Amino acid sequence: MKPVLLIVIDALSSRVVHPAMQAGRLSTLKELGERGHLQWNCTSVFPSITPAATASIITGCYPGDHGVTGAYFYDRQDRRVFYFGADVPIIWREGFDKFFEDFVVGLNETRLQCPTLFDWLSRHGRTAASLNYLVFHGPRRHRVQTPWLMRLWPGVPFREDIEGPEILFLGDMVREGWEGAGNVSTRSGMFHHYGFEDHNTADFLAHLAASERMPDLTVAYFPQNDFQSHKLGPANAIETLAYVDHRLQEFFAAQGGMKSFLDRFAVVVTGDHSQSDVLADADEAGIQLRKVLHEFDVADVGPQWSSDADLLICPNLRSAQIYWRGEDQATHDRIVECLLGEPRIDQVMWREAASSGDVYCVRTAHRGELRYWASDDGNADDYGNRWRWNGSLDTIDARAGAGRLSFGDYPNAMERIANVFDRRVTGDLWCTARLGYEFCVWTSEVHAGGGSHSSLHRDDSTSPLITAGLPEHVALPSCPRTIDVARLCCECLEVSWPGRTDEI
Repeated sequence: MKPVLLIVIDALSSRVVHPAMQAGRLSTLKELGERGHLQWNCTSVFPSITPAATASIITGCYPGDHGVTGAYFYDRQDRRVFYFGADVPIIWREGFDKFFEDFVVGLNETRLQCPTLFDWLSRHGRTAASLNYLVFHGPRRHRVQTPWLMRLWPGVPFREDIEGPEILFLGDMVREGWEGAGNVSTRSGMFHHYGFEDHNTADFLAHLAASERMPDLTVAYFPQNDFQSHKLGPANAIETLAYVDHRLQEFFAAQGGMKSFLDRFAVVVTGDHSQSDVLADADEAGIQLRKVLHEFDVADVGPQWSSDADLLICPNLRSAQIYWRGEDQATHDRIVECLLGEPRIDQVMWREAASSGDVYCVRTAHRGELRYWASDDGNADDYGNRWRWNGSLDTIDARAGAGRLSFGDYPNAMERIANVFDRRVTGDLWCTARLGYEFCVWTSEVHAGGGSHSSLHRDDSTSPLITAGLPEHVALPSCPRTIDVARLCCECLEVSWPGRTDEI
């Protein structure tokens, strides 16, 4: 058994990291890759957005299984909207009290439908730490210290404890699990994202290692590359990555050097998704879905779906899920027609039930329509699946030949689409935006001149996977996915991975 340090850098983009390394930057990450393996093609889930993607890394499951199908979705059973994003106007309309409760408690204790890596390792006698990671459900209860400014908000619930791994650092709210936790000086408060900053993650990691208290698994999450990539554009946020790289260099030096650390620990580094560039003109970049679907009664942004509204739109940056009341085919077809009448929309997707199993449909304005389904006698892809289809593979830039399937601009598209749909929370329709554009409703933010993500496109979905110090028996997939990370960690720790979903 070899302990694991898992480093997740939000929005770590292969198309940014690769040229940076070629230019002599990010030397620590580069050295890790040279001492182990560096794969540029680690594919995120769909939607490639942080709540869904981080949940998939730590559960090894797709959104349709773990139940977090984006940052913004509707729960048919609870009959309410959930929002886990950072768009202030949407937070105001939903209510800060609901946002806080959903984010701190609901995401981990009620929404998540699969066990986390922390849960699974605990069942097998292993210990773990979560440093600022957003999905942290685990076996131990921890005291919550609600930041004083949040206490001033009327209606914000005070939660006394939450469940996490043995060691938990969660911004300004939780720091428990070893004696030195209270001695770590952190940047806190509203102007430092309530402690969710790279500086704090790096400091806690350094102190944990210096105290020789690193458990079997340590997950360290660095969020700020996503913030800066949204604001400046992915390539222009390189200084944020350089800071993380520098802090990792300091960390390894304090541990006797990288070689010494890798003799004792396995290291895995990846991103939850990547980011693409958004056009500079906000009016051009932002696709106002209420205008696109103006002939329907669309629900206002808020925690409820009003009874008089036909449609509910939940934009997730460069993808959106659309819910509608009714099952008549004519209405469905008209919604799809309206969406594809907007030239900035790339694909519209939905699921149809069939006697032999679910059929997944992808329609585009100019590349045709595709209907596909899983089949044991179908063409094999690079991810262990077999598919059959009717229609145009151009909808997802796929190619078939010699019994195989390969993907271009939309990596692993078939598996990712098929595994976003569930019966409870996913939209009746999904749509994606072409490169350069983003979905919005009302006053939701458009990252004009910056970066965004969430679609199937490789620019939104592809991160490097860097592994070093792994035991010899651990085999790396040739086409890695973020859902493979949990299994890799388990193999290092000599814990069998279930390869299935399970109840928390």
